[in-house]
Amino acid sequence: MKCTMWAICGAGLLALAGAGCGGNGLNGPEDMLPSHPLDDGHLSGCSADDDCNDGNKCHTYHCNIVTHACANTDVQCSSTDPCNTSACDPSSGTCALMGANDGATCTDPTSGSDGTCLAGTCKPLPNCDNSQNTFLSLQCSNDSLRYDDNNNDPNGGFFDATNQTSDYSCAKGETSGEVGYPFFTTVGGPVTVTLHVTNPNDPASPDMAGADPDLDLIILDGACTEKAACMNPAIAGGGFQGITAGTGTETVTFTAAANHNYFIVVDGKAGAVADYHVEVVACGNCQPKPSTTLACGMSVAVSGDTSTGMSTLSSYMCTDSAGTMSTVMAPGNEQVFMFNTVAPQVQNVKATVTAASGPFDIFALPNDLNGQCDPTACVGSTVVATASNGTGSLTFAADPGFSASSSYWVVVDTPTAGANATFGLQFDCLPYCTNDSFTDVLTCDSPTTRQVSGNNGNTGSTNQNTAWGPNPTTAPCSGLSNLDGPEYVYLFNTPAITNPSAQYTVSLASTDATHPPLSLIILKAGSTAPTSCDPQLACANTTGTYTTNGTTPANVTLTADGAGTNYYYIAVDGPSTSVGGFALNITGVDSTAICP
Repeated sequence: MKCTMWAICGAGLLALAGAGCGGNGLNGPEDMLPSHPLDDGHLSGCSADDDCNDGNKCHTYHCNIVTHACANTDVQCSSTDPCNTSACDPSSGTCALMGANDGATCTDPTSGSDGTCLAGTCKPLPNCDNSQNTFLSLQCSNDSLRYDDNNNDPNGGFFDATNQTSDYSCAKGETSGEVGYPFFTTVGGPVTVTLHVTNPNDPASPDMAGADPDLDLIILDGACTEKAACMNPAIAGGGFQGITAGTGTETVTFTAAANHNYFIVVDGKAGAVADYHVEVVACGNCQPKPSTTLACGMSVAVSGDTSTGMSTLSSYMCTDSAGTMSTVMAPGNEQVFMFNTVAPQVQNVKATVTAASGPFDIFALPNDLNGQCDPTACVGSTVVATASNGTGSLTFAADPGFSASSSYWVVVDTPTAGANATFGLQFDCLPYCTNDSFTDVLTCDSPTTRQVSGNNGNTGSTNQNTAWGPNPTTAPCSGLSNLDGPEYVYLFNTPAITNPSAQYTVSLASTDATHPPLSLIILKAGSTAPTSCDPQLACANTTGTYTTNGTTPANVTLTADGAGTNYYYIAVDGPSTSVGGFALNITGVDSTAICP
């Protein structure tokens, strides 16, 4: 039987079900047939997922068996790399990485250091920290770790010198080598760091060439890279602390957070390399300024005004002249001064307040284990609490310690809250003496005699004192003065004795062929072993000639002070040309002067 048009159409529809998207689903002569209700220009009437294959390999094919409609979805691609994005490749159906986010911050997966995205790769930032030398760090808490002497030449074989970082957020064009020091403090607060160029061993070195190389001091937050934030405070009028053109002398005072990492960087401009000294000079409440940093020889009045200071220190633990430890309250405003000493031995320093406009207290404080001024451990034999206007002073022993310069704080405080005073401050550094780091402690070798030999020009001698005694300008020991040659000092420890008037004869004779005249001085050093030699101690010379004359010895009679003096200084000094060997003899005069 001949097939009808509709029968033909039904068969044609079965064929068209798999024809794919496009047109009206009819081909050839069948285009004359009426459109099927489900044919909307896309694949329709699916019965299986494969019916929805549109040829795009980045699609996941899916047929809804209820509606018989295709619900294809895109293949999802993701990337955990911040420097790339991921997209599906239609030709393969796989996810492929493509570079993205150029300039964005990233972390280098190999080193773990900060980097920047570039063409799909995390490029590590230039790093001024040489991690191979982690011991070169700076701290507040240890004298020997508060400073470093180095050179920023990356080709000179110096520790930690690199040449990777040139542009910081606060300093551009730092094209010379740099040295980065990790810095960490457990106590938050202000921190002052200084930098200055030092003379190399060879004064003719091209490092110096008679100029001041342009080194800069840069403090970075958290990392030693160009992206790290600078901690250098801004300067009024533009610029930053530590970034001064044309000089290698820099100071930065920044606020450090407790238990946070920083880097102290020494860098240079225009190829500048030089030997330098960098030091953490202060941490905490006491902070120096150029006008309040003093040294030996600065005995001129310094304009002081407590109203310009702070009120962070109010309670001090000090020992008075009687040796009693007590608390001194000074709740008013204070002004602090930093004293630096470069003396090779302990040196006595006299700080004097002058022309004060109101009551004041004056204290000398050491740096504690955190590099802060410590008001619980005053130094100095007396504390001056002046109840009225005028002048007051104290003397303290300054120990140079390990650093090239050792720091102490002299604090002028006001005893009443809200009260202030203007004043002057003078520093007089008294001459010091040494006994070769106090290794030459003399006792008696035999029952009554001790013999030693020496030379007043040997290592361990000093050349600081021209007169000895409590008031050498008017009444030196037995008139001895004009002794501007080198001096050598021994510490003599008498035995415990029952007779306070036990006597010793101390004899000094020249052993040099030229027999230079030398003088013999004995000072009372106290009842306990001293830590420094003060040439203005009380004289112990009683009788004798005191000065050699050719081959004739100088003899001094020493009467032991059984009431409290067991240690004496025996000094050998002379005029500027008097340098030579000598023999020193200590002999007990009677049976009460028994040596141990």
